[in-house]
Amino acid sequence: MNEKTIRKLRYNVLSKYPFYSDLLLRIQIRENDKLPNPMAVRALKDGKIEMAINPIMLKELNFHEQLFCLLHELKHVMLFHTDIFNKHIKSLNEIVYNLATDVIVNELTLTEIGKYCIDDLYQQIATKDKFDELKDLDVLKYTSLEIYEILMKKYKNIIIDFPTPSNNDNLDDLVDKLNDLLDKVDKELSKHNLNDFEKEVIKKAVIDNYLQKTFDNLDEKTKQNLKNEIREAIVNGYAQQKLIGKTAMGMEYIYNQHFRKVRNWKNILKDEIEKEIKNAFTFRKINHVVYALKSAGFKQIGNLPSMDKDYAIPSLTILLDTSGSINDKEYEQFLNEIYSILKTTHIKNINVAMFESEVSKEFSGLANIKKVMDFVKKRKGFGGTDLKVAVKHVLKKKKNVKNTIMVIFTDGYFGKIDVKLLQQFRKVIFVLTENSDVEHVMKLCDGKKIKYLKVK
Repeated sequence: MNEKTIRKLRYNVLSKYPFYSDLLLRIQIRENDKLPNPMAVRALKDGKIEMAINPIMLKELNFHEQLFCLLHELKHVMLFHTDIFNKHIKSLNEIVYNLATDVIVNELTLTEIGKYCIDDLYQQIATKDKFDELKDLDVLKYTSLEIYEILMKKYKNIIIDFPTPSNNDNLDDLVDKLNDLLDKVDKELSKHNLNDFEKEVIKKAVIDNYLQKTFDNLDEKTKQNLKNEIREAIVNGYAQQKLIGKTAMGMEYIYNQHFRKVRNWKNILKDEIEKEIKNAFTFRKINHVVYALKSAGFKQIGNLPSMDKDYAIPSLTILLDTSGSINDKEYEQFLNEIYSILKTTHIKNINVAMFESEVSKEFSGLANIKKVMDFVKKRKGFGGTDLKVAVKHVLKKKKNVKNTIMVIFTDGYFGKIDVKLLQQFRKVIFVLTENSDVEHVMKLCDGKKIKYLKVK
């Protein structure tokens, strides 16, 4: 590739996007004209990061598109979208997870380099408007795992086994192995009903993921050193960006992910419940009496707030998984938080039910947390845990589940349940203990009507 283009890209990052400059200066750049993507990153055996570039593909892009690709790859590193810092990735469908991170990274980069500058490239990249499941969401308010949950419902049957790439391979050998893998990917994708765009973005996710897996081969000490280096680069870059007075959403997002306190699960739970109460209000049309008053000269500005006849103030049902793996402190923390939420909201109709293989006890209201906790402490804590039985019990007992918020406190080990049972409620929120089976719950969640929070 023309060295002039490399220098131009570096200079543009250093002058306009110094947030990324410290990391970029730590990265080695290598060329390979067989690389099936314009750019990709991998880890070398000594913990250094290498940016692989295909000079032929890059030359076909305009300068803004080249810059977009560069910032895209740097964000993947900064957000730790590799196995090195996200052990949970190993238990997920790696391709769908990488596709989810691509959606977030591309949306962030579009805030720095406008869509109008990359018209041709834009048609080829994974952005929220290309997926019916995401186009109405503000994806930057969702985590990569939440986006993964949504996409997984569509692409869960695409299974690709990855060989583990070696950090010792030179770039040419690594790319040859990657191209062999893509032949298998083509065969796998041909088995599914996918359009051309979906096939291409999934292949791009495969390419990124394959090279990023080299981070996972590093020993623990090298991984920790690399993690510290990346964090240091983010701090230095953020300080430099502040000096020129311009920080885009992508930069703030990355910095906040690392150094600003993540929102507490308690605040999120409270917001989710209060949101449903606010949604209960609507604005009715001006009735004939008000219209007559208005005609007589009385002023009426806007419509009158009222309770939506279909929704009104929602009721709240709490299901407590009383299996032995949840400790008393976790129950008490959860119940106290629910009690404080109820004190500041208008919800009066509340029921609490304990369940394992069956519903063992029910209470109306949370006025006496001690009574609930006394029963919790006497729980059996053995045998199977069956959420399906508890949900069916609620469905049978409640008349209007369409107006019921259901909060389920659980460790996630509760057997199989048809998601259609949960979809009958107004909203379902799983509150998961720290050592929960998150993947099991994630399969049920859609990010809208059914969500999960994790207690930390």
